[in-house]
Amino acid sequence: AVVYDNTGNADFPLAPVQGAFIEQGLAAKSTLKREGDTLMWIGRNEAGGARCFRAQGFVPKPVSTPAVEQAWQKYGDVSDAVAFVDQRNGHPEYRVTFPGGDTSWCFDLQTEMWHERASLDGEPGLLHAQIQRFHCFCAGVHYVLGTDGIIYREDQAQARMDGAHQRQFMRVAPVISVENKQMFFSRMEVDIEPGAGTDGDPTVESAD
Repeated sequence: AVVYDNTGNADFPLAPVQGAFIEQGLAAKSTLKREGDTLMWIGRNEAGGARCFRAQGFVPKPVSTPAVEQAWQKYGDVSDAVAFVDQRNGHPEYRVTFPGGDTSWCFDLQTEMWHERASLDGEPGLLHAQIQRFHCFCAGVHYVLGTDGIIYREDQAQARMDGAHQRQFMRVAPVISVENKQMFFSRMEVDIEPGAGTDGDPTVESAD
């Protein structure tokens, strides 16, 4: 990508910056977003798969991990992806949704870690991509535009975004192993803070 600068020329104010060229293309035009004094986007070059980049000057720095990128490869065409940036509790976030993969991802720029986000259908109990597509922060309130054309107010204190899409949090513990040997645990302690406004008690699921 060629970098342009505003030269103030009356006929055409934009001119290429000499020696500035970014060797990463744009895989999804709606993922290019400004975050602070830099840019973030889902990019791709002639070498292959989609990656998430954050510009450091004119140098694109990959922020997506191999595991995240492997998940993205399963979505096929990612050109319809859309992203926005918001900030909650001192944590700037880059939130990107892949409609083709029916999945939403969030990159916490404070911790530099990724996690998935989803909307939960009430009756079927299925997880889908979040319906939020565009974001605006005004008068201390986070507003988002959903795929249904409705503008919502995001409030982390509420258990549901609307009457149908429930907010649900799932944390997966890291794998504990000792050189692939069998391990036995006689007891386990789980510390949970259920919060307020939830519909029922939290549940703990285990897998054999």
